[in-house]
Amino acid sequence: MSSVAKPFIGVLLIAAGAGGLVYVNLQLLPAAVSQQPAASASAPAAISSPAPVDTATASATTTPSAASAPAPSSSPPAASAEPAQGPLAPIKFELTQVTSRNLSKAVEPSATWLKKNPMEKVVLVGHGDPKTRMRDYMEVGRARALTVRRALLDWGVAAARVQVQPAEMEGNQVKGSEQFAGSVEVRVLPKGER
Repeated sequence: MSSVAKPFIGVLLIAAGAGGLVYVNLQLLPAAVSQQPAASASAPAAISSPAPVDTATASATTTPSAASAPAPSSSPPAASAEPAQGPLAPIKFELTQVTSRNLSKAVEPSATWLKKNPMEKVVLVGHGDPKTRMRDYMEVGRARALTVRRALLDWGVAAARVQVQPAEMEGNQVKGSEQFAGSVEVRVLPKGER
């Protein structure tokens, strides 16, 4: 007997290899995963496409009211992508961590906004943990910013649209360290700086 597993939603697989870390955004897999019978459990899982009945049903029921139905479901992520800090919220990290299990989900609003605004570019400014040495703060911040950049690229954002910059210094302190410590700022580049 075979059973069909539901697709993995919001999972980011990170594997270490000879070339470094590899990120696989499992959320982008559009197909369900089917498992082989228990007798052949050693065989790899196959990916099957969604049932064609769903596609036919969706195209047959397309009416003006049905066509407008998906728009409200896509509106909430856009609304959550615009917090008080501007259109893109900072990406938060756990203390001492440069990656996160929920990174793909945390980056999704920024990636969605960038896809809806194809002429915009962003700068990622990484911040380290509070009360750490300046060098450690800057190194952890850079590693976090590069992690967020990789996640945005996995979401399909063009590399030319995502820059990484170090945190700004103000005297011998990092500018905004109290507000943004432990996170990566996602700043929209002003049109004159592109």
